[in-house]
Amino acid sequence: MGRKKIATPGLRLVILLLILLIAVASGVMAQTEEAEAQRKAQIAKARKVLAGTTWTVYTALQGAKSPEEGTEVFTFTERRVTTQNLANQGYGTGGSNYSVTYEPDGTLVWETMQKHEEGKGEALLRGDLRGNVMTGVIDIHPAKGARRIYYFTSQKEKPVTAEVTPTTTTSTTTTTTTETKKTEKKRGWGW
Repeated sequence: MGRKKIATPGLRLVILLLILLIAVASGVMAQTEEAEAQRKAQIAKARKVLAGTTWTVYTALQGAKSPEEGTEVFTFTERRVTTQNLANQGYGTGGSNYSVTYEPDGTLVWETMQKHEEGKGEALLRGDLRGNVMTGVIDIHPAKGARRIYYFTSQKEKPVTAEVTPTTTTSTTTTTTTETKKTEKKRGWGW
């Protein structure tokens, strides 16, 4: 007696398609897992870049009839950002969590929202870090009153260094001191 054929050509095709579908699905899942792992590594790298840094930013109010310039100070930990002047106004007094991403051109982007401690509005912040220069927007939405949008730019603050005593030499040197941009700007937000 001969063997009976159990699988018809149609059933063989269905089985083959199922095997192919499982193989493709497992490959897609592996790619998705790899992409997620790369995204997490990228976020960790971005947080390390910002963690422990302090930035003084120079602000300018969008659409102001007269120039309204000031400064703000951002201080980053691995997961939180605090602001100096916004906190003094009641926004994000304990700091806020921030999200980070990288743009295709390598720009590190961070974003956060800081609620007013008394429910009097919120401030949305976004910064773009390219090299050692940060630019961005502080968008304040008070519960009452007009929305205010500040653009900012900064230079990363240099670490505090020990005072160096100059050595004496036989030649004469002249030292010229110039005021920095910080002292020319008003402190705070101008209010």
